[in-house]
Amino acid sequence: MGTGAYVSARTQPNRWVDEYRSIHAGCTVVKIHGDYRSLNQRNTLGELSEYSDVMRKLLDEIFEDYGLVINGWSADWDHALVDALRGRRSRRYPLYWSTLTTLGNTAASVAQQHGAGVVPGVTADEFFPDLVHRLESLDALSSPPLTEEMATARLKKLLPYRESFIEIRDLLNEEINRVQQTIQSRGSVFPESRREDAPQAYQESCLQLREASRILVRLVATGVMLDRDRIHTDLWVWAVQRLLKARILNSGPYNETWVKLSHYPALLLLRAIAMVAVTHGREDVFIRAATEPTWRHPSVDRDLQALLALQDDYVIDHEWAKAMPRLKEMRWLYPASELVSADLENLLADCIGDPSEVETATRRTEYRMAMALQFLFPGGARPCGGRYAGERAWNRSTKANVWEEDFRNFGDREAWGWTDTPEGEEDSFDARLRQLSEVLKRFDRWS
Repeated sequence: MGTGAYVSARTQPNRWVDEYRSIHAGCTVVKIHGDYRSLNQRNTLGELSEYSDVMRKLLDEIFEDYGLVINGWSADWDHALVDALRGRRSRRYPLYWSTLTTLGNTAASVAQQHGAGVVPGVTADEFFPDLVHRLESLDALSSPPLTEEMATARLKKLLPYRESFIEIRDLLNEEINRVQQTIQSRGSVFPESRREDAPQAYQESCLQLREASRILVRLVATGVMLDRDRIHTDLWVWAVQRLLKARILNSGPYNETWVKLSHYPALLLLRAIAMVAVTHGREDVFIRAATEPTWRHPSVDRDLQALLALQDDYVIDHEWAKAMPRLKEMRWLYPASELVSADLENLLADCIGDPSEVETATRRTEYRMAMALQFLFPGGARPCGGRYAGERAWNRSTKANVWEEDFRNFGDREAWGWTDTPEGEEDSFDARLRQLSEVLKRFDRWS
């Protein structure tokens, strides 16, 4: 019966007029022939041949002011209802008639009189669910782009349910397409009109790509944070894969520095996943996002895993970043690290905490990325620099990297495969951490 109220027009003909006339009612069911629980239902041919004045007025109002969907009605016995429908004067709203078999003579005559759209060969169980699905699809096509708050609220409602996979994917896909359009609009060469102020143009492009990615980054970060059971991890990994492939391919004239920046949205997304994963004990999610998506490098003609393709120093040109107006004054040693950190601070505050907590999450994440580059790829890979490995990252009393100590104390050992070592045997994972520490010392100006 749905939500709302129903009116038995047989026993309460005036209640519609008094209480249920509002077109804004959620759902109103008018039982024109009474209710099975009463003793005065209309059943016989005589009872179905005439209605009271109040009932006729009610039906006139319904037929004139609303569209009609008729399902499975033969129109052979309800003479008074047929007469009322024949009296429908206007065609402001359409009439549709679904039927499992061919319409009888009376029904066909009424349908022809009102120009009804006849839907043959369907049961009610088939017709109404299909109608709902079609209306939902139309709503989705006509809906304006979601705001950041609306998109996040929608995601939160969908997250608890495994069967929401397709809806969440569509939500992410809409944002990914928007990012891809922004990337494509940049072209593959530096804008000729801006060469007189290249650092400013480079900065503006970074901001443009960041803003295009804002809702997507927020959605995925929120998903990683709240998806405690890893129901939708495949979607976060898939989103990284899509952004990796959104980079402009080198065809015709291109500027390498300009084209590389096309991967900035993918870098922000992967870093956001990593920061939230490290903060909320989901380091296995970061490892999947860093290693499963791949991108075929056009120069070396081989597939690079996401973390290899999205290192700071590879996506962001060191000299151009250092010359950007927003970073130029501070003379940063690692401008790419500072740029990414600054751009994610605002985006991830809701998922991590205040600025000091975001700063800690950033350095923890940079250290995990160095671990991944050394431990998860054949032969290892050179970690990028950053504050996690610079002069402020070392404990002078123990001569150890403070973020290494942080991992030893608080890291997700299970995600990284650090298991207990039998007594008397060397801990191979511990040895690799010490080897990484030696690699990172080259970033320490005081070592």
